[in-house]
Amino acid sequence: MEEWLADHARVIRGYRYAHVTAVSRSWPRLRSQGENRIDLSFWTKNPNRDRLWAGRLRDAEILTPEQGQRAFNEYQRRGWIEEMLDEIDQVSGAWDVLDSTSWRWFFVFRFRPENLEWFGDLRPVPEDHRIWRVPRHSTLLSADGHGDAHRAGVRGHFDPVSENAYRVTSQRDSLVTPQHKKLQNRLLRSLQKQYGKSQVRREVFGVDILVFEKGKAHLIEIKIAPNARLAIREALGQILEYRFDTRVRRECGRRTVALHVVSSAPLDAETGLYLQSLNKNHDLDLRYHYYTLDSDSIHL
Repeated sequence: MEEWLADHARVIRGYRYAHVTAVSRSWPRLRSQGENRIDLSFWTKNPNRDRLWAGRLRDAEILTPEQGQRAFNEYQRRGWIEEMLDEIDQVSGAWDVLDSTSWRWFFVFRFRPENLEWFGDLRPVPEDHRIWRVPRHSTLLSADGHGDAHRAGVRGHFDPVSENAYRVTSQRDSLVTPQHKKLQNRLLRSLQKQYGKSQVRREVFGVDILVFEKGKAHLIEIKIAPNARLAIREALGQILEYRFDTRVRRECGRRTVALHVVSSAPLDAETGLYLQSLNKNHDLDLRYHYYTLDSDSIHL
């Protein structure tokens, strides 16, 4: 079912409906805990068995039974269920093992197509990353269900996110994992000491940390990457989208907006020149900060 993630043809009122095995297996628990939005990172292996980032999906909405059934009925009305079964036939798939009358065999979440990104170049996963120790098609959630599987209140939170232990809840190609929560929490607390708790929030319409300072708003994106250039590459498209998101602009009001990439990789000279070029040629106010769990704070 994952193959239909990239299906651009079947869209209902701006949403694509999708199924990922790992999310499907976690669906009852996500629903019972009231988690209705998740972020997904997709990874794969090459012939050398290296782990590689393949893509990501932001702000996917977990379907309620009512939403799922309505979407399934619409798929049937448009003839899409029959088309999908035919497509399975064409690749000699065993669609007869599916319950073709149940919506959960076809989709468990929906998303806006613009929130799905497949990487043109597969990106190596750092060797100390948790997914090296789990099987494919795995979902990693924290013990209370939080992490990237949990999209906190869209207008943000003042309190740190949970750092409870992880657990594997399914076996088999997508990953939902809180990769940088400890770094995010440490930076959140530090900035709240500097600017006041009421001026610093996390996960505001997708922004990792939002800081208000007099007439300025700071949008901070945190990336765990092996080097600064890769951190900037991964953050740039995301943070620019946040910069021009109507909801974020409304939240920032008339404040001048500055963009910040925070990473545990130090900034090298070549990447520093690259950053200067980005700011000069594209009229950006983009800054890079090297930050670790041993750091005190950053200067915005």
